[in-house]
Amino acid sequence: MQGELSKQTGQQVSIAPNAGLDPVNYQNFAVTNDGVIFFFNPGELLPEAAGPTQVLVPRSAIDSMLA
Repeated sequence: MQGELSKQTGQQVSIAPNAGLDPVNYQNFAVTNDGVIFFFNPGELLPEAAGPTQVLVPRSAIDSMLA
């Protein structure tokens, strides 16, 4: 997730250690033809000042898990 978020923002992103592993933070998502988009409320993944966050995990990154 951290790698995809860094790619999409063009910035080095640091996710809080416990936020990235908490399954509760990954319950809001949409499956699209391009991949899976995860939606995060302010403060769930990044500092609250960053606001709401969306992260697209491309299909190519998860295809092996779907086979």
